[in-house]
Amino acid sequence: NHNNLLKLESDKIEHLGEDCYAITKDKCTDIIEADDTSYKVAINDCTIIDKNDNALIYSQKNNEGKELEGIFYFGKSKYYGDIYKKNVSATCNKINRISHHLYLADKNNNKGIYFFGRLIIPIEFKSIDIAFSPEFSRIDIAHELYF
Repeated sequence: NHNNLLKLESDKIEHLGEDCYAITKDKCTDIIEADDTSYKVAINDCTIIDKNDNALIYSQKNNEGKELEGIFYFGKSKYYGDIYKKNVSATCNKINRISHHLYLADKNNNKGIYFFGRLIIPIEFKSIDIAFSPEFSRIDIAHELYF
């Protein structure tokens, strides 16, 4: 039981998935990765904005006090495992989840797309429109991107 291992003072411990937990104390949330013998703080002092079963979008203040957003992956995708996952540090003004693994990032009014944390469309476009094929019922299959 990881809750016994952590022995941290907290107001709330939330199991996010796999060996990942959100530890909240006094409205401050740390993301912790733990196993049976140890733990490490993956992200400290953040706010969780959105999450699904293997990733979350979080915000964190930079050195100037500005809230920026990033992506943190935990768990494994049932289709892709965890081989492709890469975390995105809090450097974007806004990140929106398009589908299960696709994220639209905005940085200084320029847009780009992340897939499993890898930048597949550089953050240099003024707009990106996404069209999904109606023949597929799964929304995480994007067929066309317009930018």
